[in-house]
Amino acid sequence: MSGYKVIIIEELFAEYQQASMSPIITFGRIYPEEKLIQVLSTNPLPQLVCVGCVKRCSGEATNSPAIFSISNGSQYLFEPAHNMEIKSIKVVSYSQEFLLRMNGIVDADVISKKCISIIGLGTIGSELTIKLAQTGVGYFNLVDMDTFELSNVCRHASDLFGLGRQKTAVVADLIRHRNPQAQIVSYSADFTKLDSDEREDFVRGSDLLIAATDSPAAQFAANETAFNLGIPAIFVGAYENGYVGEIVYTIPDFTQACYQCIAGFRQENENSVKLKERRKPYSNEDENKNDAVPGLAIDVSYIIAVISAFILSLLDISPLRNVLLRPDKNVLLIQTGNQPAGEFANVFAHPFSVAYADVDIDPICPICHKEKYIANMKEKMSAGI
Repeated sequence: MSGYKVIIIEELFAEYQQASMSPIITFGRIYPEEKLIQVLSTNPLPQLVCVGCVKRCSGEATNSPAIFSISNGSQYLFEPAHNMEIKSIKVVSYSQEFLLRMNGIVDADVISKKCISIIGLGTIGSELTIKLAQTGVGYFNLVDMDTFELSNVCRHASDLFGLGRQKTAVVADLIRHRNPQAQIVSYSADFTKLDSDEREDFVRGSDLLIAATDSPAAQFAANETAFNLGIPAIFVGAYENGYVGEIVYTIPDFTQACYQCIAGFRQENENSVKLKERRKPYSNEDENKNDAVPGLAIDVSYIIAVISAFILSLLDISPLRNVLLRPDKNVLLIQTGNQPAGEFANVFAHPFSVAYADVDIDPICPICHKEKYIANMKEKMSAGI
């Protein structure tokens, strides 16, 4: 028998099951050569087309291949948007099948309630976001001010279909392609240009803040926001041609030093921060230059894998993963599959190494020791320093 096979996600009709008999328009993809129709959404999304409508059946069922049943026993009729003959319909359950291969590793009920705020949706930020969506995280707050350029294609989670679009919109669609039930809030803005109340309002309620931007100013702003709200945060990046990665994580009442304590040297003065903000990812050039240095997605992927493991630890979804977290060593450097060279030759013994760095606590840090910092400033002002 000729005709199209149809795959439908049951959860798309969760609200419709309780609603009126009115038909609902569906969107997805049609593959004529494979005789396949995918029903993927009840909302129009980029790269999706109208594939048909679904009507609730009234009266007795027939043997039509265009009629399908869902788990509660209700029956529906799928009418394709074009004059296509339907051969069969397969109904799949997102909640039952999506996390099937993670059973026993993560608790779907727990991970689906987690909320992640991500600042920076470049190479690392976009890939981390997609991995979290694939793991079942249910809530995302996305912040990035950039548009997707052709130069992003070689390392970003998106592809040519993202050209010219806001990165927040591109990544939001990628999340929905993995997890159509995910709740997403996007903010196409410069995080550093938001005032402190706006930053906190955006991040409030998150279980973790991920700062994946290459702007030191944004990293420091994220650190202050996370500290004020009392939520865990992780600050990530890559440099040296993408051969070396960096992780700094902070946990309230656990880690001894915040990002300001650890990376305050990057904020020696306003001019140096602005110069470093203009540096391209993976650049090892002088901070006064603006030259880009190549970096391979393959190398950065290893860094992302290590970062992902720490993110799962910070989400506290399994006691077995918490072994990675240490209160006195919350800075790590990651060497990819290259021979350690230059200043890193003495840090890493071999490729694919991870090194915990010693951390010095700033006793007058303006973020995590604010009272001592203010007292110290007052003393200096009194002394005329």
